[in-house]
Amino acid sequence: MDRWKKQTLRLNSGHKWRARPGYQICVMGRGAVRFDFPQGWIMEPGTPSFKFYDGAPPDDDIRLEVSYNQIPPVDWSELPLSDLLESVVADDHRRLVALGGIKRV
Repeated sequence: MDRWKKQTLRLNSGHKWRARPGYQICVMGRGAVRFDFPQGWIMEPGTPSFKFYDGAPPDDDIRLEVSYNQIPPVDWSELPLSDLLESVVADDHRRLVALGGIKRV
């Protein structure tokens, strides 16, 4: 069973999203993916992707398939940022001119 549900939501009056004339906006994952697609296209949710057709299959000429991976919530508060920075700099292939120390606040 597919886990998608279609919702049409009204945007706030001050929003900046605009589709070109003849297009409509597709938003997935609360804005993780956003693009315009032609009005009249057929959208078919599937697992794990959405398919867009310019006509009813199998008589379509163009298909667009979109998927995205949503990262599960993670507690980043214990992430050792200074260790990550040190490892990135240590593995840098460029010749560093200067390197300062990391200050923890």
